[in-house]
Amino acid sequence: MRLPRAARLTKSVEFRRVRREGRSWPGRHVTLAVLFDAETGMSRIGIITTRQIGGAVVRNRVRRRLRDIVRLTRQRLKVGCWIVLLAKRSAASVTSDRLRDDWEQLAQRAGIWRRVA
Repeated sequence: MRLPRAARLTKSVEFRRVRREGRSWPGRHVTLAVLFDAETGMSRIGIITTRQIGGAVVRNRVRRRLRDIVRLTRQRLKVGCWIVLLAKRSAASVTSDRLRDDWEQLAQRAGIWRRVA
Protein backbone atom coordinates (compact mmCIF):
# COMPACT_ATOMS: atom_id res chain seq x y z
CA MET A 1 0.00 0.00 0.00
CA ARG A 2 1.24 3.51 -0.73
CA LEU A 3 0.69 7.05 0.42
CA PRO A 4 -2.14 8.64 -1.54
CA ARG A 5 -1.05 11.46 -3.83
CA ALA A 6 -3.10 13.94 -1.79
CA ALA A 7 -0.98 13.04 1.27
CA ARG A 8 2.35 13.80 -0.44
CA LEU A 9 4.25 16.98 -1.12
CA THR A 10 5.01 16.86 -4.83
CA LYS A 11 6.14 20.30 -5.96
CA SER A 12 9.54 21.83 -5.27
CA VAL A 13 7.76 25.05 -4.23
CA GLU A 14 6.07 23.14 -1.40
CA PHE A 15 9.37 21.63 -0.22
CA ARG A 16 11.04 25.06 -0.28
CA ARG A 17 8.17 26.61 1.66
CA VAL A 18 8.44 24.02 4.42
CA ARG A 19 12.21 24.50 4.67
CA ARG A 20 11.93 28.33 4.60
CA GLU A 21 8.86 28.97 6.78
CA GLY A 22 8.77 25.90 8.98
CA ARG A 23 10.88 24.60 11.84
CA SER A 24 13.34 21.73 11.67
CA TRP A 25 14.65 19.15 14.11
CA PRO A 26 17.84 17.20 13.36
CA GLY A 27 17.94 13.52 14.24
CA ARG A 28 20.57 10.83 13.93
CA HIS A 29 19.44 9.54 10.54
CA VAL A 30 16.89 12.08 9.28
CA THR A 31 16.10 15.76 9.69
CA LEU A 32 12.45 16.62 10.19
CA ALA A 33 11.08 19.93 8.90
CA VAL A 34 7.49 20.87 9.71
CA LEU A 35 5.27 23.72 8.59
CA PHE A 36 2.29 23.97 10.91
CA ASP A 37 -1.07 25.20 9.65
CA ALA A 38 0.10 25.24 6.05
CA GLU A 39 -3.40 24.51 4.84
CA THR A 40 -6.45 22.96 6.32
CA GLY A 41 -6.96 19.34 5.49
CA MET A 42 -4.80 16.29 5.84
CA SER A 43 -1.13 16.33 6.67
CA ARG A 44 1.19 16.11 3.68
CA ILE A 45 4.58 14.43 3.66
CA GLY A 46 7.64 14.72 1.42
CA ILE A 47 10.89 12.76 1.52
CA ILE A 48 14.26 14.01 0.28
CA THR A 49 17.17 11.68 -0.43
CA THR A 50 20.23 13.39 -1.88
CA ARG A 51 23.11 11.90 -3.88
CA GLN A 52 25.29 12.09 -0.79
CA ILE A 53 23.44 9.02 0.49
CA GLY A 54 24.54 6.88 -2.44
CA GLY A 55 23.50 5.73 -5.88
CA ALA A 56 19.95 5.51 -7.15
CA VAL A 57 19.38 2.02 -5.74
CA VAL A 58 20.44 3.09 -2.25
CA ARG A 59 18.43 6.34 -2.38
CA ASN A 60 15.31 4.53 -3.55
CA ARG A 61 15.69 1.91 -0.81
CA VAL A 62 15.97 4.62 1.87
CA ARG A 63 12.99 6.47 0.38
CA ARG A 64 10.86 3.31 0.35
CA ARG A 65 11.74 2.52 3.97
CA LEU A 66 10.93 6.04 5.15
CA ARG A 67 7.71 6.15 3.17
CA ASP A 68 6.59 2.86 4.72
CA ILE A 69 7.42 4.07 8.25
CA VAL A 70 5.44 7.27 7.72
CA ARG A 71 2.56 5.40 6.11
CA LEU A 72 2.22 3.11 9.13
CA THR A 73 2.09 6.03 11.57
CA ARG A 74 0.21 8.55 9.44
CA GLN A 75 -3.09 8.21 11.33
CA ARG A 76 -1.33 9.56 14.46
CA LEU A 77 -0.28 12.82 12.75
CA LYS A 78 -1.97 16.12 13.45
CA VAL A 79 -4.13 17.51 10.69
CA GLY A 80 -2.90 20.38 8.54
CA CYS A 81 0.88 20.20 8.82
CA TRP A 82 3.35 19.73 6.00
CA ILE A 83 6.27 17.46 6.81
CA VAL A 84 9.60 17.02 5.02
CA LEU A 85 12.01 14.22 5.93
CA LEU A 86 15.57 14.79 4.77
CA ALA A 87 17.55 11.54 4.92
CA LYS A 88 21.13 11.72 6.15
CA ARG A 89 24.01 9.57 4.94
CA SER A 90 23.66 7.21 7.91
CA ALA A 91 20.07 6.35 6.89
CA ALA A 92 21.41 4.02 4.20
CA SER A 93 23.27 1.80 6.67
CA VAL A 94 20.85 1.43 9.58
CA THR A 95 17.93 -0.92 10.13
CA SER A 96 14.32 0.07 9.56
CA ASP A 97 13.76 -0.17 13.32
CA ARG A 98 16.37 2.52 13.96
CA LEU A 99 14.86 4.72 11.25
CA ARG A 100 11.42 4.26 12.81
CA ASP A 101 12.76 5.10 16.28
CA ASP A 102 14.42 8.24 14.92
CA TRP A 103 11.20 9.27 13.14
CA GLU A 104 9.08 8.73 16.25
CA GLN A 105 11.49 10.68 18.46
CA LEU A 106 11.57 13.59 16.04
CA ALA A 107 7.79 13.57 15.64
CA GLN A 108 7.44 13.65 19.42
CA ARG A 109 9.90 16.56 19.74
CA ALA A 110 8.15 18.46 16.95
CA GLY A 111 4.73 17.90 18.52
CA ILE A 112 3.08 16.52 15.41
CA TRP A 113 1.35 13.56 17.09
CA ARG A 114 -2.35 13.89 17.79
CA ARG A 115 -3.38 13.89 21.40
CA VAL A 116 -5.11 10.66 22.32
CA ALA A 117 -8.11 11.20 24.57
